[in-house]
Amino acid sequence: MPKRILLRIGKAPFEVVNILESDERDVAGTNSGNMLFAQSVFKTLSIDDVEIGRHGYGANPKRADFINENYDAVVLPMANSFRVAWAPALENYYELVRRLKIPVIVAGVGVQTDLDYNLDNLKPIDDISRRFVSAVLDRSASIGVRGECSAAYLKKLGFPESSIDIIGCPSMFMYGENLAIRDPGTISLDSPISINVTSAFKKGCFRNGLDLMLHLADNHIQKYRNSVVICQESRSLTTMLWGGGKGSEFDGISPESIYELTANKRAKFFVDPSTWFDYLSKFQFSFGTRLHGNIASILGGTPAFILAPDSRTRELAELFHIPYRRMDEIDENLDARELAESADFSRMLNGHSALFENYVKFIKKNNLPCIYDFPGKAEEFDRRLSTERFPKAAETCAPDVIIERLGKFRRETLLTLRKLEKQVTQSERKAERLTASNRKRDSRLKKLIAMNASLDGRLDRIERRISRLGTSKLSRLRSYAKRKLKRLF
Repeated sequence: MPKRILLRIGKAPFEVVNILESDERDVAGTNSGNMLFAQSVFKTLSIDDVEIGRHGYGANPKRADFINENYDAVVLPMANSFRVAWAPALENYYELVRRLKIPVIVAGVGVQTDLDYNLDNLKPIDDISRRFVSAVLDRSASIGVRGECSAAYLKKLGFPESSIDIIGCPSMFMYGENLAIRDPGTISLDSPISINVTSAFKKGCFRNGLDLMLHLADNHIQKYRNSVVICQESRSLTTMLWGGGKGSEFDGISPESIYELTANKRAKFFVDPSTWFDYLSKFQFSFGTRLHGNIASILGGTPAFILAPDSRTRELAELFHIPYRRMDEIDENLDARELAESADFSRMLNGHSALFENYVKFIKKNNLPCIYDFPGKAEEFDRRLSTERFPKAAETCAPDVIIERLGKFRRETLLTLRKLEKQVTQSERKAERLTASNRKRDSRLKKLIAMNASLDGRLDRIERRISRLGTSKLSRLRSYAKRKLKRLF
């Protein structure tokens, strides 16, 4: 069993990172949903005597030698990695895995195609997907995939069923086999409702109904006065902190709703799963197109309903029996109250234990440590996590707040630049002094070299003369040479 594991995660669960640093470092890896499944796997592997290193979300093949020397295994919790847009990143991961000589385990990887599970959409990435999975299976007992659609894709590529384990998304196992949900009750206009939306700029990824979801979000923001929008795109966090920006979840939402979200701080972004779960635990209902946005709600005990725009959300909703509807089968009049009344969570709750057991089997099959083998250790992990003081959510700010923040940032930047300019000036002066000193040394060295060459020449001439002299003359000449050398030195 490996003792030193390198894990694909943006930050360790107990690492407290403030909001501004989270934005700068992008600890969420472009989407805060990544934090959920990464933290769940981190917890699973966290037993005594096991050291877990942070890999980050990118892949650098040049680090392979370092990884081979410093770790015993690499664990890669992944998401919808088999998608056309992710081909360059998948190529990097393949190159990294190919160079590794230690076990590499992939957990929770899946495909992204349309709602009808059309695998022909993925033909452009068949080759790189096949190479990546082959490299992984050369270094592990199996590969853990999200659901039936993802498993079907790998079988289509030629991989045997015995090497494919359907484990779902590890985020659902954040609390092991424990899963509880409150009854949503009757939704009223005063009910606290959480809404999650997918950026409209992503609609080219075989997704349906993203514009419709934005319309539904608009309706609910205006209708339900205690509703909030939970953002997940890193671009949205940047927009909240600094204003502007394209490609965030705010794109496509009406100006009236943007004003409402801003004026009343009704849009949030969480930089840590713990505060996310705790916040959503106070809500009555959650819905939207975000898979992990709704899973975060479920982990907080709040009922959630997925509006599936693509295969990745549909296959996980089906596997875990999370209530869902296809986005291409709803209309603009859909209401949260109707969703809450139609939701049945009994199959999700009743089936969770078996799915968790299957996840643990996958972990053990690949010879990985498992915290759930040690009674009380998972609860100890959660208790320790609850004592950390993680930052609260980032919120939408009024323009004057953003202007003030930018002004402060500008002042701090100017002070930093002045310090750097001073350091540069000091370094330049020091470099000038060193250069002048080096010139003097170079001059002295040239003189010594010339003197040495002159002495070599004189000694050569003396040696030639000596070779022509007899023994008695040679003795007298040596005495003479010694006297001369004494005068020279």
